[in-house]
Amino acid sequence: RYYLEKTDAGETRPGEPELRDLVYEVAEKNTGNFMIGVGASSVDSVYGTVELSESNFDLFSPWRFRGAGQKGRIYVAAGPRYQSYEASVTEPHLFDRLLELTVEGYRRQRWFDEYDVIRNGAAATLTYPVKFWPTWEAFGRLGVRVAAEFIEMDDVKSGIWYDRHNKVCSFKEEEDKYGDSWEIPFRLFWQNDTRDSFLFPKRGHRINLYGDVVTGDNEYWRAGFNFKQYWTVWKKYSHVLSFGLRGETLDTFSGSDKLPIYDRLFLGGPRSIRGVEYRDIAPRIWSMKNKRGSYEPWGGQTSWCGTFEYTVPHEVHNLNDGSIDTIAYTKMHYQKKRIIINPDPLTGEYCADLFPVKYKITQATARGYATLFAEGKTSEVIDLSNAATKHGAEILDGKEVFWNEKYSITYSSPIDITCTQLRYGIAEP
Repeated sequence: RYYLEKTDAGETRPGEPELRDLVYEVAEKNTGNFMIGVGASSVDSVYGTVELSESNFDLFSPWRFRGAGQKGRIYVAAGPRYQSYEASVTEPHLFDRLLELTVEGYRRQRWFDEYDVIRNGAAATLTYPVKFWPTWEAFGRLGVRVAAEFIEMDDVKSGIWYDRHNKVCSFKEEEDKYGDSWEIPFRLFWQNDTRDSFLFPKRGHRINLYGDVVTGDNEYWRAGFNFKQYWTVWKKYSHVLSFGLRGETLDTFSGSDKLPIYDRLFLGGPRSIRGVEYRDIAPRIWSMKNKRGSYEPWGGQTSWCGTFEYTVPHEVHNLNDGSIDTIAYTKMHYQKKRIIINPDPLTGEYCADLFPVKYKITQATARGYATLFAEGKTSEVIDLSNAATKHGAEILDGKEVFWNEKYSITYSSPIDITCTQLRYGIAEP
């Protein structure tokens, strides 16, 4: 399987009276990515990440590992409170159908104040687009996931604690009873995602409904949902309002046995309720009877959470020179669009407002011709749909080009622009 991009529309050749041959020149796109990053959060502290991915992967082609249209990914995250090592392969069209199969292996370790949890496991997930009456159009994906996990507890806090009924509790007892345990969860789920962006959505929703049956050393069931809706409330400045609702409950099959602390439910922190300590909303245990002394979260079996969030884009400034920091680097390909280039009032550099992003233009080239920006110019208009012409359109080297009368520049459509992102969330033209 090949991932292609069009480089030239080519030419047309007359064939039979009812037929016409279309000739296109194509080139294979870059399908691999290697990324290194550093992140920080109140939950995970500071951590580094390394990711290697290939969207044209072939698991059964040794040494080359390319050409079958599979998606391969290796991901490593390491920090003082969280570590994750993951490898996965996704076949998006299993048996040449719309079945998507993902097989993954992982080792995840998280350090809490009271104990550490290490999960070593492997999983397989199979999904298929579902259709509903009356339109019978695809609406989300129905899936099943089966996994096997070996769970360890380490660096467990010692001491005796008391719950609200003055019953003795101990983290060491949790380790003795539930440490070094196997869990085999089976999950049935349905999910639907209509967000316009994965990182910074401004509209759309995401829904996930799921139910688990877990066997092994710990046997229990789980059911839950997660819903989040996004609305753009101030289009000019890209202000976004979001509403989230989630709920989950779990219990043992007998209803009498306790659940391991690493499977119980907690709320609090940026991933559920901001402004509250991570995992601080949960049943608690105290160092002294009658709810006195210091406390620790003990976890519960049912949780509900509803949130509203209002998001305002933030501009990042460089205090050294007063300019706006570069956020990203990209190369864009525009055809038949009018692009106006003006000096940015903050930096004096050539910039273009391409909604919703303001870009600094570092180079613009039309079909291999010289750069469009000459020294000393204060502004430039690139208008490929209705260019100002002096002699009209003509053929140059077999291509249709235009003569820009204002600056005496020859260019053709399409045009390639190399630029750096300056600001996100500008007004829509």
